[in-house]
Amino acid sequence: MRGNARFIPEKLYTQFLQKLPLCCVDIVVMRGDEFLLVKRKHAPAKDRWWLPGGRLWWRESPPAAVRRKLREELGIKSIAAVEFLGIGESRFQNGYFGVPYHSVNLTFLARVSEAAVRRLALDRVHHTEYRWFKKITPATPSYVARFLTQAGFTK
Repeated sequence: MRGNARFIPEKLYTQFLQKLPLCCVDIVVMRGDEFLLVKRKHAPAKDRWWLPGGRLWWRESPPAAVRRKLREELGIKSIAAVEFLGIGESRFQNGYFGVPYHSVNLTFLARVSEAAVRRLALDRVHHTEYRWFKKITPATPSYVARFLTQAGFTK
């Protein structure tokens, strides 16, 4: 178990994953006319371009989770605006710790300033790289493309 009291021992966490969906936030990070995707380092969706985000903590509001995840994963500390886009769902056969993974995702659009982006610092524990895009590509997972489209981006 990690030293942080918010982390759950691996054995117990895998039991949760096998019985309950996780509640997560996904974030479409927008700078001007571009959106940011991160390449995931671990399952689920390993080596795929994905939206930053992650699970909510006990008693944490979704907007607070958006701010926390942007800070933790990208080093972004100021957000110009946050807008709720919708609810999604992810299911993967190969999830964390090798067990199937199911999450219900509250997806938000976060507009960030150029100044915030200049200080961007990627969390390399969970991601291998990040990239700014202007268009949705054929390689974009359909789940991600759905919310990018809702945010106004096109193919």
